[in-house]
Amino acid sequence: MNLLQNIYIVIFNTIFKLTKHINYNVREWIAKLCVFGLSASFFVLMILTRQGITDIHVKGCTEGGIFLLILLCIFSVNKPLEKVKWNKWITYPYFAAAIYMTIMSFDQNPGDFYQSYAIMMFLLLPALYFIWGNRKDYLTYYDWFAKSLIILGALSAVATIMFAPIAEKSVGTQYLGLTDNPNVFGMISISVTAASLYMTFLKRPLWVVYSVLTGIYAAFIWLTVSRTAIVVLIMQVFAWAIITIRTYFIKEKWRSILFIAVTMTIVVSSAFLTNVALENNTVAEAKTKVVMSETYQIADSDAVKNRFDFSNKSLEEFTSGRTDIWKWYIDQISWRGHDCTNHEVEIAPGVIYHNAHNTVLEISYRFGWPAGFAYALFMIVMIIALIIGGLVRAKRRYTIFIILLTIAYFIESMLDVMTLPFERGPVLMFYMALIGVFEGDFLAKDDKEENKESLNRLRGTYEVG
Repeated sequence: MNLLQNIYIVIFNTIFKLTKHINYNVREWIAKLCVFGLSASFFVLMILTRQGITDIHVKGCTEGGIFLLILLCIFSVNKPLEKVKWNKWITYPYFAAAIYMTIMSFDQNPGDFYQSYAIMMFLLLPALYFIWGNRKDYLTYYDWFAKSLIILGALSAVATIMFAPIAEKSVGTQYLGLTDNPNVFGMISISVTAASLYMTFLKRPLWVVYSVLTGIYAAFIWLTVSRTAIVVLIMQVFAWAIITIRTYFIKEKWRSILFIAVTMTIVVSSAFLTNVALENNTVAEAKTKVVMSETYQIADSDAVKNRFDFSNKSLEEFTSGRTDIWKWYIDQISWRGHDCTNHEVEIAPGVIYHNAHNTVLEISYRFGWPAGFAYALFMIVMIIALIIGGLVRAKRRYTIFIILLTIAYFIESMLDVMTLPFERGPVLMFYMALIGVFEGDFLAKDDKEENKESLNRLRGTYEVG
């Protein structure tokens, strides 16, 4: 890792000799726009492209995303870089997975875009973490990141309510929104709820607006009847409430409890009104097109209950075929990985899958079990570290944002296709959230306010609330 940092120092310090002549505010805005562009990639891929507005697919998102990451690294440098002490418990398993994946990707084809994913993990993302480890104004970065998701989420919410009536955008009881898959719509939604809950937690002037946005996307998640997204939302709200009490109760006492109660009231009310708005939209659409009520069914508590009901289903039925997929992948895992050119898995006659629906199994199959084991260890260490950072120490307010995005990624990664960063939004959101994690700043023992320089900048830049 020292070698890698030395390489970063040579490359980016050389570039900084040129970029430092560019106005500081211009450089900061380029970095902000890169964060916004990266945050927008999944919205573009799953909404605009699916609606025929753009023609950008995974290849375009990957190429454009890597370009934006490089630009973000370049324009995030605001002083000559020096070595940073990384947290070995987090970085060792991370780099073990990344290095093994990169090596094996040259041995045989792990599948489209999987080699670029491995190299990005090994070289590009750590460069971003290293650069911000030098800056240390993490709250600035997370402010850019959260507000990018909120802006995108607000625009998408308005468009969804206006142009996606349930009558036209549902499959059975599952609502698709402006996407073509309820699980994908759920993935978008849990990223927005992470950002809006984080901004609510900070008690910014527009915290009520952020609470309303949380409620809108909570309604969307409920209507998708996506079990994974619903579980993520419940876990996010629970984590938000616990960390809010842990952070504010000592100083604010019962005012912190009142804040949670008011926020949840706003969230529930907004969710209810969103559901009403979509129902009214549906009724109007039905009257215009003379659509019979049997052609659609608004998701209700019974629909959600049936999706979670295990009593009359086998394990295979309850998991929607995932256990058979997992068994197949487990049987095939080797130390070397597999050539995945035109990869297909026929679980049963005519039933073909292309992914394991579990990130650890996917990495283990494509790159070899040592990579999967190292990545699983990284995930376990992250869980332990975030519990310590969020509950035991709770000194860095941005930690809750990392936790909320990690909940979204980890739960989805256990049950869905969640490997390629520029194919699935929660993956990229998770990796973008690791700023401050490699250095271990979120585990700080001191109780000083997070970087006064960062807070001063927030007063005058990129403010929307």
